[in-house]
Amino acid sequence: MRHFFLAGLAWVPPALALILGPIPTCAAETPKQPRIVGAWWQVAGDPDLGDLTSPKQQPVDFAVWQAADGTWQLWSCIRSTREQGQTRLLYRWEGARLTDANWKAMGIALRADPKVGEVEGGLQAPFVFRAAGRFVMFYGGWNAICSASSTDGKVFERRLNTVGKATLFGATGNPRDPMVLRIGNLWYCYYTAHPQNQGAVYCRTSPDLRYLSEARIIARGGQAGNGPSAAECPYVVELEPGQFYLFRTQRYGREAQTSVYFSRDPLDFGVDHDEGHFLGTLPVAAPEIIQHQGRFYIAALLPSLKGIQIARLEWVSPADEPPVIPVGLDAYRQWERWPYQRIGARASMRSTYDRSGGNEGADASHFLYQQTEDFNVALDVEGPGVLYFTRYNHWHGSPWHYEVDHMDHLVRESSIADPNHPVPGFTFQPEKLFPPPLAYTWSDTQGADLSWVPIPFERSLRLAYGRTHYGTGYYIYHQYVPGARLSRPLHAWDGRTPPDADVLQLIARAGQDLVPRPDTPEGRKAGVCEESGKVSLRSGETVSLVRLTKAPAMLRALELEVPRAAAVAFSRARLRVTWDDRPQSSIDAPVALFYGTGTLYNRDGREYLVKGFPIHVRDDGRRVHLACYFPMPFFHSARIELVGPQASIPEVFWSVRYTPYHGPANQVAYFHATYADHPRPELGRDLILLDTRQVEGSKEWSGHLVGMSFIFSHEANLSTLEGDPRFFFDDSLTPQAQGTGTEEWAGGGDYWGGRTMTLPFVGHPTGAPNAQTARCAEDRIESAYRFLLADLMPFGKNARICLEHGGTNESTEHYETVTYWYGAPSASLRKTDELRIGDPASEQAHDYHSPEASAPYEITSRYEWGVDHVCGQEVYPAHTDRGRFTKGMSEFTLKLEPRNLGVLLRRKLDYRFPNQRAEVFVADASGGQEGKALDWRPAGVWYLAGSNTCVYSNPKEELGAAQHVVQTSNRRFRDDEFLVPRALTEGRSAIRVRIRFTPVKRPLFPGGPLPDLAWSEIRYDAYCFVMPERP
Repeated sequence: MRHFFLAGLAWVPPALALILGPIPTCAAETPKQPRIVGAWWQVAGDPDLGDLTSPKQQPVDFAVWQAADGTWQLWSCIRSTREQGQTRLLYRWEGARLTDANWKAMGIALRADPKVGEVEGGLQAPFVFRAAGRFVMFYGGWNAICSASSTDGKVFERRLNTVGKATLFGATGNPRDPMVLRIGNLWYCYYTAHPQNQGAVYCRTSPDLRYLSEARIIARGGQAGNGPSAAECPYVVELEPGQFYLFRTQRYGREAQTSVYFSRDPLDFGVDHDEGHFLGTLPVAAPEIIQHQGRFYIAALLPSLKGIQIARLEWVSPADEPPVIPVGLDAYRQWERWPYQRIGARASMRSTYDRSGGNEGADASHFLYQQTEDFNVALDVEGPGVLYFTRYNHWHGSPWHYEVDHMDHLVRESSIADPNHPVPGFTFQPEKLFPPPLAYTWSDTQGADLSWVPIPFERSLRLAYGRTHYGTGYYIYHQYVPGARLSRPLHAWDGRTPPDADVLQLIARAGQDLVPRPDTPEGRKAGVCEESGKVSLRSGETVSLVRLTKAPAMLRALELEVPRAAAVAFSRARLRVTWDDRPQSSIDAPVALFYGTGTLYNRDGREYLVKGFPIHVRDDGRRVHLACYFPMPFFHSARIELVGPQASIPEVFWSVRYTPYHGPANQVAYFHATYADHPRPELGRDLILLDTRQVEGSKEWSGHLVGMSFIFSHEANLSTLEGDPRFFFDDSLTPQAQGTGTEEWAGGGDYWGGRTMTLPFVGHPTGAPNAQTARCAEDRIESAYRFLLADLMPFGKNARICLEHGGTNESTEHYETVTYWYGAPSASLRKTDELRIGDPASEQAHDYHSPEASAPYEITSRYEWGVDHVCGQEVYPAHTDRGRFTKGMSEFTLKLEPRNLGVLLRRKLDYRFPNQRAEVFVADASGGQEGKALDWRPAGVWYLAGSNTCVYSNPKEELGAAQHVVQTSNRRFRDDEFLVPRALTEGRSAIRVRIRFTPVKRPLFPGGPLPDLAWSEIRYDAYCFVMPERP
């Protein structure tokens, strides 16, 4: 390493939870990733400035270094003081050891002196380094970068130039935040400025620190933007020879964010286009990285902007760390990260489904509980997370309550002004918070009100209906292992801030080319390669389009084109794609269905048969263009083939585009499109669209569900759409995703009214309104699609994707399905232990202790798997298990894989006890802890709303009063999950878990009786999050 500053110090890239972007294409090898270790300690607070103290003052940009006597020095710019002019001055703290908290406040270190070229009150961020045996400080003087020096590293004197000024150089746009790095024979001075309100990182070089070159922009724009604060506090460090990292801060405070870039050229980190350099972001502001006695540390501002903190930092191989999970609007911005693993994220889809497994009220109006007559609760979650999707049938149920962290926000559909006489064209209200293309109402969707606007929550989320007539809906939300690598901190939705314009513009590009061409500046920067050709396709013949071997790479565009006259015949050709010469193809599906439609027959001559975000089908009147932009990684080769349909196709044009992939192989997953044909659905049994345990030769897969395209009838029969989607992940016997119907899953309502529609993530592209109006056999093919981006559904071991056929699994329609998913053939969730309550041997082995627990008792019941009897035939027999319940506390020990990234606890329970809530505590129980007092740490709240008894309210009238119909199902078994923070599990071979029951005393409906409350325990399973193996 090359370093030049701070005796005993070196500087390297900071991170708290590095949020990875596309791996930089300029890197010959993958850069290491920084990781925060342990807790922060505060070293500086809000100082007493005497008469200059202001309640608004904030310690901001700072410098940390070790003085000649070994003490640690910290100088910070304090802004918004009572200092005259620009309100800024420099304050000083001193610490004996870097690892000490609460360093000693030493007083004001420096105030601006206009006589030497500084603007009054305009001192800004300092930076200290060693040169020629002296300590040198560069700092901002508001309109110039200034300098001072010291022999001891404590007392600094300004270095005046030949005209008596401390100025090194001046510039427009408030030059500030300097830092200096020695590379070879030159000093590089990096700083920020924002002329014309466009923030950028600049650099000047010098052989001697006396004469500096002209400024050069070395970073601007890109994902961080180009606003006046888009390039704050630039730091460039050389971790290894020729490997440079730039850190530029965009945001301070609770939403702190610093972007990290990598380059082999210290003068180019991406100007306007940063795809080839951007590594990711970290949730800190103004970070400095310190190396001391062989260890790394990170210093950063407190989120409150009332002090400065330090934590340990370590550098790890990217293959040892999970990629960062894009959250909130980042999940759209970073859509190119679709293939990246979401380790530590869990998705749930809850709904108003009929608890008996049937289709009562078309799966509407079954509520967890009613708090008031106009607050009918359908979703109730504790802990942090993000609500990514909501679906309602038309305007029914509006106004809806979005209670985020106990703050109630009313969301309306404007039809409720006259709900008995609605007309098309209505919107969500407040309209600015739910704009298209992230939200649509029923006039666009043909039957549903849909929102993909992310709603983050920090502590809790409840969704409730103001009215209950036809109150149907389903909702997708994510929760995360505390300590998981998120792209930004989760902060509660404020009910005021609309989605960012850049995201709306991005999704509005659905139907357009999303990938740059190789001959464009963007394409050259990203290293885009393209291959294309034309083939003739004879009946039943397999034709190889291309074999790509320039790898590792990411397939970015897969396009086909045929004459319009041949399109219908081409529908039944098959597309096959095989990654890395694996024994089985990962994509093997009918062409049309792969591209989102059951057929390429275009009954009304629309330009877009499918106008989805990742996939589109466009008819220009002469030719039909099919395009897929799902990013698809491969590491050695990709073989793309077509298999001819019954009729020959004289010419098929094809094109692929791909880019280099430099990241670890175990951070991404192969793309799959798994086809299944269901000509004769089994009575009473869900269709299995995908069971990862039975595909492509691997029992374990880590990845995520990203959508499906499906034919649900070949006879224009829309009544089969009553079937609910049910998805099971990672051995769970309770579906983590339970919907309300098939067209609801694909974005419609009431069978789309027999109409077709196509939107970025949902659509019903083909099919006549009914068999009688069908113009031909192709017109009777009814198909739909659903793509999952922000609302994708991760799994770490296996996934079983099921779809009910008809309202009670009684349909005889011929289904064909393609399930889109990313999956690597290795687990990222590993079961390490199982405690069976009521089993004496298991309880003893796990040191189970629950002094107030009931005696073991038997439960004979079922899970929620749809109807258990069809046509007098039992489909799902009840089974018997044993468990206990407690109104106090339980403790037990579970074994772990020490190299875990957090733990998922799964509990099998008796769901007859409503609203089961407990506080969870965890202690280290690894070997060698015997005889030591346990260090209990809080892990969070484990809460499961509702029970197998719900309240049904579905009045006949739109404005009818809420009803209180109590319904109890015969499904008492349920699996539920709790995420244990990584900080409490990593490096431990076992943990001790304490469950403390905290009852929720709430009646099912206003005035109803209080139910019996308890915490149920039948089984606990421990699953460790781990990095998957490299394929």
